[in-house]
Amino acid sequence: MSHCETTLRPQPRLDIKWLKTNLETLFTSQDNLINCWNGLITDGELTGDFSVGRLNSAGVTAKQGEFGKYYCGQRVLTCTCCDGICGPLSGCNCQPCQKLDAEESTQNNVSYKEKFPSIESLLYRWDWGPQPTTDQLSESICSLNQQQESLCAEAADSTLSSIRLRYRLLIFKRYFIALNRAPHPLEIEHSIFTRKASMEPSDAKLTAKIKKMSNADPATSLAQVGSRAALNFSFAFLKRAWRLGEDIDLCSELLNESLDALRLLPVATLFEQNDVSPVWLEVVERSIKFLKQVVTGDLSSERQYCTVPIEDQNISLNLLLEFALQKATLSSVLDIVLLLLTLWNKKTHITDNRSTEDGASAPLLPFIRRLSEIKPSQTIFGNKDESDQLESSSKIYLDLLELPDAEDCEIDLRQAAVCVMAHLDRLASSHVPPLSFNKSSYYFNGQRVWGWGWLSWAIGTGPQSCEAIADLTIKQLCCSDRGILILSCSGKVYFMYFTSETQCPQVIEGLKDIEITKIASHTEGKHFMALTKKSEVYSWGNGDGGRLGHGDTTFREEPTVIQALLEKDIVEIECGATYSAAISANGSLYTWGKGYYGRLGHGTCEDCLVPTLVAGLSGQHVAKVACGSGDAHTLCVTSQGKVYSWGDGDYGKLGRGGSESSKIPRLIEKLQDVEITDVYCGAHFSVALSSEGKLYTWGKGEGWRLGQPNEDHIRIPEPVEILQDKRVVSISLGTAHILALTDTGEIYGWGKNENKQLFETPDIYIQQPKMIESLKGQRIVGISCGPSQSFCWTDVNSFVPKTSLPFVIDLSEQTFKLLDQILELVVVHNPSTQDKECLAISTLKLLQLQLHSIITNNLDAKSVGLGPNSKLLANLKSQVVYLASAIKILPTVQAAAQAALQTGWSVLLPTANGRARTLSSLLLNTDMEPKMCKSGHRFMTDLLVWSLMADGGLETALNEALNSEASELANADENFEQSSSHITIPLLYLVRQLVRNISVVTQSTVKEIGMTGKLPSQKFLPSPSLKLLQRFQRLLIGKIYSKSMDCQDSAETLLMKYLDCFSCFVTMTLNTAYDTCVGNPKNFLIVMQILKSDLIGVLLPELIVSLILLEQETELFLINMNWLNTFSDVLKSIDRLCRLMPDIELHDADDIAWPGITQTKPNSITHKLYEDLPLIRQADLENHNLDGGRWVVINNKVYDVQDFRCDNSSVNEILQKYAGKEVGHIINNCPQSSQLMALMENYVIGNFCQPETEVGRTISAICTCA
Repeated sequence: MSHCETTLRPQPRLDIKWLKTNLETLFTSQDNLINCWNGLITDGELTGDFSVGRLNSAGVTAKQGEFGKYYCGQRVLTCTCCDGICGPLSGCNCQPCQKLDAEESTQNNVSYKEKFPSIESLLYRWDWGPQPTTDQLSESICSLNQQQESLCAEAADSTLSSIRLRYRLLIFKRYFIALNRAPHPLEIEHSIFTRKASMEPSDAKLTAKIKKMSNADPATSLAQVGSRAALNFSFAFLKRAWRLGEDIDLCSELLNESLDALRLLPVATLFEQNDVSPVWLEVVERSIKFLKQVVTGDLSSERQYCTVPIEDQNISLNLLLEFALQKATLSSVLDIVLLLLTLWNKKTHITDNRSTEDGASAPLLPFIRRLSEIKPSQTIFGNKDESDQLESSSKIYLDLLELPDAEDCEIDLRQAAVCVMAHLDRLASSHVPPLSFNKSSYYFNGQRVWGWGWLSWAIGTGPQSCEAIADLTIKQLCCSDRGILILSCSGKVYFMYFTSETQCPQVIEGLKDIEITKIASHTEGKHFMALTKKSEVYSWGNGDGGRLGHGDTTFREEPTVIQALLEKDIVEIECGATYSAAISANGSLYTWGKGYYGRLGHGTCEDCLVPTLVAGLSGQHVAKVACGSGDAHTLCVTSQGKVYSWGDGDYGKLGRGGSESSKIPRLIEKLQDVEITDVYCGAHFSVALSSEGKLYTWGKGEGWRLGQPNEDHIRIPEPVEILQDKRVVSISLGTAHILALTDTGEIYGWGKNENKQLFETPDIYIQQPKMIESLKGQRIVGISCGPSQSFCWTDVNSFVPKTSLPFVIDLSEQTFKLLDQILELVVVHNPSTQDKECLAISTLKLLQLQLHSIITNNLDAKSVGLGPNSKLLANLKSQVVYLASAIKILPTVQAAAQAALQTGWSVLLPTANGRARTLSSLLLNTDMEPKMCKSGHRFMTDLLVWSLMADGGLETALNEALNSEASELANADENFEQSSSHITIPLLYLVRQLVRNISVVTQSTVKEIGMTGKLPSQKFLPSPSLKLLQRFQRLLIGKIYSKSMDCQDSAETLLMKYLDCFSCFVTMTLNTAYDTCVGNPKNFLIVMQILKSDLIGVLLPELIVSLILLEQETELFLINMNWLNTFSDVLKSIDRLCRLMPDIELHDADDIAWPGITQTKPNSITHKLYEDLPLIRQADLENHNLDGGRWVVINNKVYDVQDFRCDNSSVNEILQKYAGKEVGHIINNCPQSSQLMALMENYVIGNFCQPETEVGRTISAICTCA
C-alpha cells in the first residue's frame, strides 16, 4: 500500500476532527500513526487502488459505473424515472455523487509528468537501426537518470523510517488544510467573551424596590406607615428598657418570640425578593441595622449610655444569623462571618484588664445545625477527575467537627465563623469548575448530543455520543424519513442521512448566508421548511400535492422562499407527512399541501398549492399547530389553552368521543378545563401537554403508544398516570415510539422498541413510560424522534452557572468587598492552624466561583466594582497572587489561590498587555524573586502564557508580527501601535524568551541528574509555555502552507528568525544531555524522559516534518536560507546522543531491513540494572503464564522468552517446556551457556522473589518481599 498512488480528498465536514487531532502522538506511538492513516482511508479522504469506492459528501460510499459516473445506491432521488434510487440502471445519480463526477473529471484533466522511454527499448532500437543522434543520446542519458532515480527512491522508500515519514507528511498536510480552512481559530482553551454592559446587583434591586414604594397603591402605603411606626416603637422601648434597667424580662421575651417565629420559616424565604412585599423587605433591613447596633454595642451615645444584657445580645446575634439564613444571599452570610470575627477580635483583645466583658462565645448551636441541614445542589460538571475528588480542608474540618448535644451550649465565635465558611465551601463545591492547563476545556464547550436506534454510524446499542453534531452547537434538531435536519446556534442549517457511514452533517448551501431561527420536518415526510430572522419561510424537497407552497408540485433541490407568506409575519412553521402549516404573529393559521380527509381545515379534501388561511379559526389566536402523517389529522392550541382538531377521525384520534372525521377545526371539549400549551400528532394518536407539565393522550392504543396501562383505543383525552408526579416540558413522537423530557432533564420513553430506539432491552414494546437511566444526570434540554431513531442534547450553556444562587453566588460589589476583607485577615496573619487554613480555602473557593460566574455569563466586571482601575480589584489581585506564589504558604491554600487565579485571570488580570509584560519580567528573572517560591513562579508563568493563548490572542499577535515584518520594522512604530492595542511587546520577543526559559530549565534539570543520578520528584508534563510555542509554530507554518501572497514573505522571514533561535537552544540542550549520559550511562533513560517533555520531544519532530512538507508543497521555500544547514548542528548532536543508546545497531538494522524482515527487538526494560528491576512473585509468574505468556526463571532472574529464538532448537524447546519454572541448572550445563546468557540478557524483566518456606511469615518478611 505504501508504494501505490494515493489521492488526498480532504472533506470539509471532517476539518474539526483533524484540528482536534493530537499530532504529538504521531511520533510517540506507532499505533496512533497507523490509526490516523487508516482513519484517512475509512473516512474516504485517502483513495487509491485499494479503495472499494469513494465516500461522497453525504457520507455514503459510491462506486463508479461502467461509463464513469458514481452511484451510491441510496433511495434519495425524487424523479420518477428511476424509482428514487441513485444507480446505474437509469443513469440518474444524486447531487453528492454528481460532485464526485466533477471531481473525477478535474483529476483526469491534470497533466502528468511525461516519462522517457526505457533504456532497454532505446538499445534494442539502436541494435537494428541507424546510429543514434546527439538528441537520442541525450534522451538515453535522461532515461538512465530517471530509472536510477526511481530505483534509489524505491529502495529508500521501503525503509520503516521512510514509510512513517510519508504517513506523517500526509497527515500533517491534512491538518494544515483543516487549519487554513477553518473560518476562525479553533480555541479549545477557556476563552473570554465580550462583556455585557452591566448587571444590576441584588442590593441595588432591593434599594430600588423600597424607593418605588412611594408610588405604590394606598394599601401598601398604609402598611408601610404602620410597619415603620411599629418598628420605631419597638426599638425605642428596647433602648429605654436597657438604658434604665427596667422590664428586662419583657425585652428578652420580645426578642425570643421573634427568634422562634423566624426559626419556623423554611430557609431562603426571602431569597426571591420579587416574590416578597417591599414592606417586609424594609422591615428586615431596618431590623438588621438595629440588631447590629445591639450586638456590637453601638447603641450608646454621648448623652445616653445603654448597657445591653449579654443574654439579649446573644439573642440579637441569633436573630441576625436567622435573617442571613432567610435572605440566603452570599453577601448576607459573609457579613455575618465578618461580624463574628470582629466580635471575637474585640472580646479577645481587650486592653483594659478591669473590663468585665465575658468570653468570645455565644449559644449559636441551632443556627449551625440549620446551616448543616442545607443540602448542596447536584454538580453541573458530571464526573470529575480523581484529582478533583480529593477531600478539601473544609470537608475534613466538618467531618471531624463534633457538635455538643445541649442547645444552649456556647460556641467560640471564631470557630462559628470558620464553621459557617466551611459549610459555604461545601455548598459551593458542586458549582466550582475543574481546571487544568493541559486539558481541553470540555466543560465550557458545553453541548453534548446522543443518538440511538437505527443509525448506520452507531457502534453498538444505547445512546451514542454524536460529536460531529455537537461540534455544530445545535439549537434545534428534527427528523425526516431519511435523515436529520440540524439548526446550529449560529443560524446555519445542516442535513445528515441516517444511512451515512460516518457522522457527516452537510450544510444546506442555499441557506448558508441566511440566518435561520427555526426548522421543520416530519418523521414520515420528504420535505423541509426553515424560518428566517426576517420571518421569511423557505421550503425544499418533494413538492407533491403542493406541500412546498410555491403554487406547483415541482421538486426543489434548493430552499426557495414561499412568496405567499412574505407579508404575513410568520412566527411558527410545521411540517406534516404530505402537507405544511404556518402561524403568523397575530395568531392566524395557514395550511397547504395534500388535503385528504380535510386535514387542511378548509372544509374540503382538495389539495392546496399555496398557503391558505384556515377560516374556521378566525377570532382565535393560534399558538401551536401539529401536523399528522399518512391518514392525517391536525391539532392546534390557542393562546387561551383551547385545543381544536380536524381531519381523519379513525380510532378517536380527534378526541371528541367518536371516529367521525371533520373538515373544519372543532373544539375538544374534554380539555376545556385544562390549560394546554402544546399538542403533537402521531400515527393515529394525539398528545397534549398542559402548562403544569401533565400529559394527555388519545387515539390508537396498539403498540402501547399512548403510555396507558393497556393497548385499548381511547377516544377522549386521558392523562398518563405514571407521569403525573413529573413535570413534562417537551414531547417528541416517532413512527410508533415516544420520548418525554421533564424539567429535571430526565427522559422517559415508551412504545415500539424494535430497533432499540428506546432501550437496549430485547423487548419489542415498552408498555409504560420508563426513564432512560443511561442519560440520567446529563441535564438534557432537547429531544427528537425519527422513524426508528432517537436523539437528545444538552444546552450549549449547560455548564454555565447562574448569576444568583442561594448561599454560593451573589454577584454584587458588596460580596467582593466582604471577600476582600476576609482575605485581608488571612494575608495579614499567615494561616498556620486548621481554622485559619479552612477560612482561607473557603474564601478563595467562593471568590473563584464568583469570578467563574462573571466570565461564563458574559458579564461586565465593572458592574460589580471590579473595573480595571478599581481599588477593590487591585486589593483582590495582590492578595490572591501573594497566596498563589509566595513562600511559606500552606500548599492547600496555595492550590486554592492558584485555582482562583486560573479561573478568573481575565477579570483579575484584564489587559493582555499587562499580562505580557508580567510574563516577560518573569522569564527574564531566571533566578526568581526571593519572595516567590519555585512552584509559584512556575504557576504564574504557566498562567500568563495560557491567558495569552485564550480568546484568539496568539493569532492576533501573530498577525501583528507578520504585519511588522511586512513593513520591515524592527520594533513596533507609532502607527503600528495605534492599529493594534493587543500586546505592545513583539511576539517574537516573547517566543525567544519562552524558548530560552524552557531550555534553561531543562538543562539545569539534566545537570542535576548528572550530579545526583536520580530523577526529580515532580512530573515532567508539557507546560502551557510549550503549548503556546506549539500553537505558534503550527499557525506560522499554516500561514506559509496557505500560500497567501499577502503574508508569504513576512511569514518566511519570521520563520527564519524562529529557526535560528530554536536550533541554537536545542543544540545546547542536546550537548548538555550528551555530557550527562557520557559521564554515567545509567542516566540515559532518565535523561530521555526529561527530553521527552522538552522542546526536543514536543516541538522538534513536528518542526522537521513540517519543514519537509513545506519544501515539497511550496515553491521557492526559504530561498534565502538553507534550513538544513541551520539544523546541521542539531542533527549532529542528536546523532551523537543516539549513539549512546544501547542496541542502537539493532534499531538501525530494523530500519534498513527489507519490509517484513526485522531484527529481534530488545525488551523495553532491558537497560535497567539488575538491582533496579522489579521483584516478581511466584503468583505473578503463574498468572502471567496462565494468560498465555512465557516467563521462565534462570538463576533467580525472570526472563520473557515468548519471542526468543536461537539457532539451537533444543534450547527453544527447553524454554517452552519449562515455562514458569527454574531452568538455571539446565542452561548452566549447556556447552555454550555464556553465549546463550548474553543473548538472553535483553529478555530479563525482573528478579525472582523466593517464596517463604514457613507458613507463618512475619511482618518484617512481608515488608522485605514487598
